[in-house]
Amino acid sequence: MDGILYPYLELTAVPEVGDALLSPRAAYVVSADGARLLWANAAGFALFGIGTLADLAALSLSDLNPLKAQAARLARLLPSATARAEMIRAGAGTQLNVFPAMCRRLNLPDDQRAVLMIAAAAGVTESLAARAEKLVNAIGRRGHLALVANEGMPLARSADRDDHGDAGKDVDALLVAAATPSRIAKGLLGDRPAGAVLFHAEGRACALLIIGPPEAARATPTVPEKTATPVTP
Repeated sequence: MDGILYPYLELTAVPEVGDALLSPRAAYVVSADGARLLWANAAGFALFGIGTLADLAALSLSDLNPLKAQAARLARLLPSATARAEMIRAGAGTQLNVFPAMCRRLNLPDDQRAVLMIAAAAGVTESLAARAEKLVNAIGRRGHLALVANEGMPLARSADRDDHGDAGKDVDALLVAAATPSRIAKGLLGDRPAGAVLFHAEGRACALLIIGPPEAARATPTVPEKTATPVTP
């Protein structure tokens, strides 16, 4: 499986996370030990200077970054049923960003925990389509293609949107396969790993489709695979 594409989609399938995907507020999921950013929305990519999904996967937080210790503490103390206001201190390059955020613990499969942080203040005022465009352009680099559909109609596509050729029917089948309680489906489009996840943005039903590079397809299942939704007590 694509070790970059699928973890991003799996976290987006968590309702609280997916609902923040196109939010104008920066949102992150940080690992329980505070060492890694597991997920970010488009506004979150910008705050940390992340350009691609590969950059997100490669990013590690050092002991000098105050976010690491803070996230590890919050993973132990935060409730999972409700969000709590916290003042976040996050280093990004040479800058220290301090901002209020609503935070909650996520209980993930295999007894793993993580922390969801959503900034209390929005960034630049943009339309939903503009935010979707930023997201797919960030994802659709280094061999990954991305599409955000709004109630069945394309809302934004990455610059390489024609590179998947005549896979339209397979794309539709993948989106249909995601219409389950798990909200996610995985499979192959030709020789490329692909996945789709359903989410909501501003009250609208949306879907995110990501197609990975061919070289990442070696161990990908050849039929859509459903992933269980993490249970949050």
